[in-house]
Amino acid sequence: MKITDLTVQLVNWPQSSGSDSTLGLVRIQTDADITGHSFLGTTWRGAHYDTPYLLEVIKPLIQDRNPLDSEAIWHDLRHARREYSIRAVGAADVALYDIAGKSAGLPIFHLLGGSRENIPAYASTGGLNSPEEFANEAAKYSEEGWTAYKIHPPRDPEKDAKVATAVRHAVGDQMALMFDPVSAYTYEEALKVGAVLSENNYEWFEDPLDDANIYGYQKLCSKLQIPVMATEYAPGGFEGLHQWITAQATDLLRADVTVKGGITPVMKIAHLAEAFHMNCELHHGGNALANIANLHVAGAIANCKYYEVIISDKSATFGVTNPPKTESTGAVQIPQSPGLGADIDFDLLNHHEIEFLE
Repeated sequence: MKITDLTVQLVNWPQSSGSDSTLGLVRIQTDADITGHSFLGTTWRGAHYDTPYLLEVIKPLIQDRNPLDSEAIWHDLRHARREYSIRAVGAADVALYDIAGKSAGLPIFHLLGGSRENIPAYASTGGLNSPEEFANEAAKYSEEGWTAYKIHPPRDPEKDAKVATAVRHAVGDQMALMFDPVSAYTYEEALKVGAVLSENNYEWFEDPLDDANIYGYQKLCSKLQIPVMATEYAPGGFEGLHQWITAQATDLLRADVTVKGGITPVMKIAHLAEAFHMNCELHHGGNALANIANLHVAGAIANCKYYEVIISDKSATFGVTNPPKTESTGAVQIPQSPGLGADIDFDLLNHHEIEFLE
């Protein structure tokens, strides 16, 4: 089997905020009449930014190659340029795994070595402001059967501490809670908020400091009782994460197929974490097919506790008719159909088409 073509259908991606993005439907075709699909682009970084790299650099490198050689191809794509688009590399890698699963007649998580059929989900919130708003929303999701809830707070340390306490009081001790201020704090602010999170038995404290501040994270981990999670955007990608582990600058690793460059490196990150008896928690992928790809990885590894569901962004399901759904038990089922197992809404994408690029 050989790769015969790579194309990108660039479409307008409507956003509730009114500021639309662009989504790219990536197709990798083969001479075996099997096509692999992935999405390129997120709500905050449209596909038009990374499509040129996909077509100008990646397409010539993969032409006529065996799509099942995803490991060799990933290494070649990763080192093709000193300046490269990790998102384009990730989109190509996911499409290759879609081909491999379809060729084998297996869902990707079984192809990778299945670990489970479902995984608990957490409701990941954003856009709220007051402690009361967060508390009410968390209580609502708890009543609906969700077992975990993550807060993206207003990013004001004093207010954020009040939000953390209010949410814990609202849901009691049974719901797992996570806290992600998206790199908003100084070291001193993170210490204070982290102490409040520890008192309220939060699951983890995510990205409190700047992504490159490995020394600050090392100090923070040594001072706080709550597990600290960094490395979502840590410089160097997969190849830089060993430094965070050996410096004891994070208690958990973070990964997703979009920002780490595909399924291939995310599996490496998960196994690296496992070797140090650490969890690798998967970030949401920024679009529907990347989210499904992350879900397959979660089904293939044992050291990921939750699947992230962005509840404030309905556009995360754009382009597919069967997005993963959280059941009444608070868990999400891993897709069982071959490849990604996604039903792509081609009619919708055609309706919103901007340009077909090849």
